[in-house]
Amino acid sequence: IFLFGSYTNGPTPEEVSCLGAYDMWRVSSGALTAEIVVTKGVTLRGADRDTTVLKRSNTKVYYRVLSLNHADAKVCNFTLTNGQSNTEEGGGGVYIGADGGTLENCVVTGNTRKTWDCLGGNIYMKAGLVDRCRISLGLIGNYGAVRGGGVWLSGGVLQNSLVIDNNDASDGTMLGTVYVSGTGVVRNCTIVGNRGSSNGALYLDSATAKAVNCVAY
Repeated sequence: IFLFGSYTNGPTPEEVSCLGAYDMWRVSSGALTAEIVVTKGVTLRGADRDTTVLKRSNTKVYYRVLSLNHADAKVCNFTLTNGQSNTEEGGGGVYIGADGGTLENCVVTGNTRKTWDCLGGNIYMKAGLVDRCRISLGLIGNYGAVRGGGVWLSGGVLQNSLVIDNNDASDGTMLGTVYVSGTGVVRNCTIVGNRGSSNGALYLDSATAKAVNCVAY
């Protein structure tokens, strides 16, 4: 177990890569100079999601706040903000890859995806679990396919979460504030107060995509 006090420039990618499998790191607020990438079964835990803030600090360089790509990776109790993705895959704030991971009890807010095919302003997920999160103020631009201003998922589960006040800059042509394809599942979520989507708050784009017990308008 790693215990760290407050700092202004971390955690760094190098520090995260030094964690052993199944270690837990209790992290304080920090301004990030690079994306946090978690590819091991480790846990990053903040003290409180409203006060423990991780944000992109270098506004001249595009990078997400967080990437998860391990089934046993877990990040909880943070606000993740000010990320901006310009990679081929979206998720201005959080990217969860095909190997999964869990994002729990977090606020994901004020993140941006503005490059070609704008998929997932705040969160882009291929697998894993997003649970008990507030997802707000995501922004995607008007380049190519514009889908999921709040969340884009092709796999995994988004559950017990509030998706609110996300936006797009595409003059009303976005497909769904929460865009679900593949085997993605949205369960017990409220999706309200989002702007700019002419195709619904929640958009299911495959026969195997599911929405269960959700409020969306």
